[in-house]
Amino acid sequence: MNPITQKILVDLDDPTLTEFVGGWGALEQLVIIVYRGSKARRTLVRKHRQIRRQLQEQYPDYAEVLAPYWAQATIGGEPASEDPFEALLAVENARGFIDNWAIMQTLPAVRQAINEWLVDRLAAKRGADH
Repeated sequence: MNPITQKILVDLDDPTLTEFVGGWGALEQLVIIVYRGSKARRTLVRKHRQIRRQLQEQYPDYAEVLAPYWAQATIGGEPASEDPFEALLAVENARGFIDNWAIMQTLPAVRQAINEWLVDRLAAKRGADH
């Protein structure tokens, strides 16, 4: 997780939110490792299964609030026309990330959506605190 996201999460002080965002960060790292290495060792396959299960349980609680954010993002230079979170969750096995440039292009949209949403949440919290 990047330091700015981490700082925002500390300021928001919401353990459930931190777990959710951390799950997406872990999935992002895993996708990059598998894509770059062109292989998915058993440990990565197991880790993917665990992360995916967690995010599949959590994402429905956040899907509606994240929709306007990913809708403003781009995937491969084009406006996002499909939910990039769902696209990542649709990959059933870590091996599905091998040589999958299309899925790699969804990662920035997910990161952008999460970061913009977190910034808005922090601004709302600070406004409510004053």
